[in-house]
Amino acid sequence: MMNGMMFGIEGYDDDPREVYSIAEIRHLYSSFHEAWPYWLYFCNLHTEVLRTMVFCCLSSIAAMKVDGRLNIAVEYKPLELVRFVGNDFGPMNAMCERAEMAERLIYNRSKAIRVRFKTLSPYDCSTALKSRPIISISCSSLAISSRDKPFFFFGFSGVTN
Repeated sequence: MMNGMMFGIEGYDDDPREVYSIAEIRHLYSSFHEAWPYWLYFCNLHTEVLRTMVFCCLSSIAAMKVDGRLNIAVEYKPLELVRFVGNDFGPMNAMCERAEMAERLIYNRSKAIRVRFKTLSPYDCSTALKSRPIISISCSSLAISSRDKPFFFFGFSGVTN
């Protein structure tokens, strides 16, 4: 089940705002994360969905769409991202222990998460403060489909780590 879950939001195709700017989506992901903090264990790291979910939970996020470009510019405080992701390693490790995973596999998953988020070790937060806080995310990677009303969904992809 690790790395096999994908989440998405449907019903906002006609909304010109970026996902990170839509209060309802931000609230949904924040509430969902508060109730179920196991995203780092279950979410698929081969898509942008987990990053989108986490970015929706950051208070310092700002997303800007540039006309004529497929990517959006996302700005955030790197230390806030490091702290958010760092706080989720505890619940992830609890799931890993429950699954009786070997230490090496847990280490590999932790490393893959840091690479995915382009974050540093929590022991190197001073460098995160100096890093450039802008990344680009392909708009085509966001899980948004048209519906008459907003719809939250998730599912297991069957991908294993």
